[in-house]
Amino acid sequence: MEGEAEMSNGITDASIMRMIKVDVVLGAGKTRDPVRVVMEYWTMAGELLVRLDPVSDLVASISSEEIHLNPVDGSIKEPL
Repeated sequence: MEGEAEMSNGITDASIMRMIKVDVVLGAGKTRDPVRVVMEYWTMAGELLVRLDPVSDLVASISSEEIHLNPVDGSIKEPL
């Protein structure tokens, strides 16, 4: 297969697919629920593929640490 050497990084398949990307503004503007843009990817048949929520992703990645949000602009401060 031509290009096989380039794909030796563990990728076994790749496809080009049509999908719908939707940007949704969520959040109540509170410290634990800041206003943010959530990206959603949907199939052409209307099935949700993935929701990328920057707040949920951060909480999942540092689940054992406390999150410090700036109440003025909603930015995230590093834990001390």
